[in-house]
Amino acid sequence: MKDFTDVCERLQSIFHQELQIDPPAFSDDLVEAGILDSMMFVTLLMHLEEEFGARIAIQDIEMSDFSTISKIAKLVTTIASQHAA
Repeated sequence: MKDFTDVCERLQSIFHQELQIDPPAFSDDLVEAGILDSMMFVTLLMHLEEEFGARIAIQDIEMSDFSTISKIAKLVTTIASQHAA
């Protein structure tokens, strides 16, 4: 798995290239900024699975884990390390 900053940068790229949204800063609140609504959330989950192999079960979703790019990167990194073990 790439380092944390690489994951954050790739997430920014996903927002820009795949979701057609100006890439937010790592600490921007995605919900408060109106970036992440329910449709974008589902699309983001699909891209997280494609890009990082991060499968997140619906019952395991905590919206607070998706409030910023940094928190999403932490979640993706954690999931990837669990699958590598």
